[in-house]
Amino acid sequence: MTLDLVIREEAIGDMVEAALWYENHLSSLGDKFIEEVEKTLAIIKSNPHSFQVQKKSLRHGYVNRFPYIIIYEIGVRNIVVYAVIRTQRNPKKRYIRTRSK
Repeated sequence: MTLDLVIREEAIGDMVEAALWYENHLSSLGDKFIEEVEKTLAIIKSNPHSFQVQKKSLRHGYVNRFPYIIIYEIGVRNIVVYAVIRTQRNPKKRYIRTRSK
């Protein structure tokens, strides 16, 4: 059974913000960032257990070519994406949004 992929608004905002930042620094780099995020999301959807559990039930999907991770959780009926964040972000702040499920 394939689980639905639910991307929270905050995670979409993260992607857009990062893509705009990359686009402002180099033309078409924002598009490449979105492509890589979409590839990682496709892997997460097709094989959600392909990335290890990092904290409690949360997993990190690593985005190729960019220093970003996708924080997600596998539920009974769906996969919830909470954030798309830089790997250099303070680890204590990575999981703040996941507390308000």
